Amino acid sequence: MPRSPGFGAGPGSPGRVKLEAGVGRPVGPGAQEQEPMKAGIACVAAALVLAGCNEEQDPIACAAYAVAGLGVTVTNADTGQPICDATVTAADGAYGERLFAVGCTYAGAYERAGTYVVRASRDGFAPKEVGPVHVVMGGGECPHVQETRVTVSLSPEK
Repeated sequence: MPRSPGFGAGPGSPGRVKLEAGVGRPVGPGAQEQEPMKAGIACVAAALVLAGCNEEQDPIACAAYAVAGLGVTVTNADTGQPICDATVTAADGAYGERLFAVGCTYAGAYERAGTYVVRASRDGFAPKEVGPVHVVMGGGECPHVQETRVTVSLSPEK
């Protein structure tokens, strides 16, 4: 993941705010006074971030999007054809959610690692559970869950 050149587009850009050393006040063009509490919190946060660094590093700009931890395909066990109008749920202990269809794939567990039991049902088919299905958090500078793909084959009721 590429690193951003800084908090703004470059030195002196409107996206940068510089704090006057030891005072906790922003300085420079367009700077505004902050409440002392907010300035103190900003200084403490900056100190904590810098305290763990032995070398100078540029800040990281992570994209703000959510990744589905589960990608579920439901098929007809007899024909192999996708079933695009099933009801699909996922449960991890007391937590549960209904997955929603994106085309014929059901997505859910957005940014939520866990061990799930996936259940699919549709009128005319016997419901089926699959599990345990493990969703893990990825690593790196901007971690997201790693999608786990699951296929649930439903058998037609006879």
